[in-house]
Amino acid sequence: MPAKRTITFNITRNPKVTTKANTQTALRKAAGHLQRGEHEAARQIALNVVHAHPQHFDALHMLGVIAGQNQQPAEAIALIGKALALRPDAQAYCNRAAARLVLQHHAKAVADCELAIALKPELAVAHCVRGHALAALKRHQEAFASYDRAVELNPEYAEAWHHRGHACLNLGLVQNAVASYDRALAINPDNQGGLANQSLCLLLTGNFKRGWATYGARWKARVQGFVPLPGSGAELWTPENFGKPLWDGQPTPGTLLIWPEQGIGDQILFASLLPQVQPLAGKVILALEERLHPLFARSFPWCEITTLKAAREAGHYDVQIPLGDLGGLFRNTVTDFLQHRNAYLKSDPARRARLRRDIAPAAGQSVCGVSWHSIHPEFGADKSMHLAELPPLFETPGWRFVDLQYGDTAAERAALKTETGLDIVHLDAIDMVQDIDGLAALIDACDVIVTISNTTAHIAGALGKKVWLMLPLNAARFWYWQTEREDSLWYPHMHIVRQHSAGDWYDVINQVRKALTAPVMEMAAEKVPAQKTAVRKTSAPKKTPAAKTKAAPKKTPAAKKPPAAKKKKAAAK
Repeated sequence: MPAKRTITFNITRNPKVTTKANTQTALRKAAGHLQRGEHEAARQIALNVVHAHPQHFDALHMLGVIAGQNQQPAEAIALIGKALALRPDAQAYCNRAAARLVLQHHAKAVADCELAIALKPELAVAHCVRGHALAALKRHQEAFASYDRAVELNPEYAEAWHHRGHACLNLGLVQNAVASYDRALAINPDNQGGLANQSLCLLLTGNFKRGWATYGARWKARVQGFVPLPGSGAELWTPENFGKPLWDGQPTPGTLLIWPEQGIGDQILFASLLPQVQPLAGKVILALEERLHPLFARSFPWCEITTLKAAREAGHYDVQIPLGDLGGLFRNTVTDFLQHRNAYLKSDPARRARLRRDIAPAAGQSVCGVSWHSIHPEFGADKSMHLAELPPLFETPGWRFVDLQYGDTAAERAALKTETGLDIVHLDAIDMVQDIDGLAALIDACDVIVTISNTTAHIAGALGKKVWLMLPLNAARFWYWQTEREDSLWYPHMHIVRQHSAGDWYDVINQVRKALTAPVMEMAAEKVPAQKTAVRKTSAPKKTPAAKTKAAPKKTPAAKKPPAAKKKKAAAK
């Protein structure tokens, strides 16, 4: 679930000054400019005051606030620091904390907020900013407490209610999260980011009809936050400004353009809806990221496959719809999903057969493809693990393990070999980032896939492979895996295994290992007898106890300390 922070810099409208009346009047005028977003006018007035009075707290503070609002966090920290050297001030500490957040100096931001709260315990914004910093440090229980205190102090604080919803999600309190988003939107209905996050939360809980109804808010949220690169001429296309009518799902004899708007995994996920589109349009043009073209051309031969740029330049379509909006047309109940839960991608059969030979499993062996890392900029760390955590899986008898991890895994594989004597098959012939068709063929050459939530999971699920999907406890939730299901509504042969304790993958890996140890004939696509392989055995790690708790919807559970991280010599890519 996305959890974007809103960083707010504040300054009093009527700064207290001890200098001449004309200086006080000037600063009040500057504060007015700042309130109206007239940064340069405010800056010039504050600079004039500082030139005349270099030790003027309010002018230095105001210059720092202006720098923060102008995306100059380092300068903001320096200027506010000069002001704070003159005297302590709760709002100034809070503003410096906001600038530190931009630079990801989260621990320092917490310290500044605590100084602000010590000076002024009733300053709600200090508690909210503290919550932002604690959430970034993954101290989710404390973040929740900070947001909760902020809304207690100011019940009309929409931003704090919004982020309280994020904190609830990270604690597994999904219904409380929905209630927090509802409260934030009741205060500020124009917060499109909040509405978009609420829709994702509703979809996560299986409230599809209501979730899809507000899913379109993601477009207005993107428009509000869209900043094109200088000189790029880039434009953010939305269904409203696309230039052709939005398709409503009704039969049309004309040409329908379906276009991409999210990541490659999402494009694969929503492609499951395409078979229902086929009989409703005279012709379908499917615009996708180019890496997907060979795989999708084979899988959907009735579509014209192209790029968004080429489709827009040609203009040969009558109606259009973004790929993600198909969900609201065709998936409004669990039954809708289950009735259409089929494999829909097709790998290159010749390439698959060749790769199966390259993997070279021994007689009687089954093949398990493994992926363990995500490069997602916001959630990758929460949903990833280290290769060094997987030896208990690799020691499962009867299996040959294949590297499906995109990116350079050479260092991790070498460390695994050195430390445990274990090895996994790696095929240099496949570029698993650029050659998606090759990756699909390699996945299809395996019997079973074990993976975290990443592109590999979506490709494997869409191919109809038997997939064991390993998910984190609460943080880095993605709505399409739902909350408590052990299966996927999207992919026919996917089994979900979730952490019982945040950050602890031991139970997850052990559960998958047991599944692979169970009658291999039930797991492997080729249904051949299992045979023990000659791999070096190492002692299984001691199990870290993890209490399985279910959070009550109205009560925040006590914080749990995650198990101590095991020392590793191999760092995840």
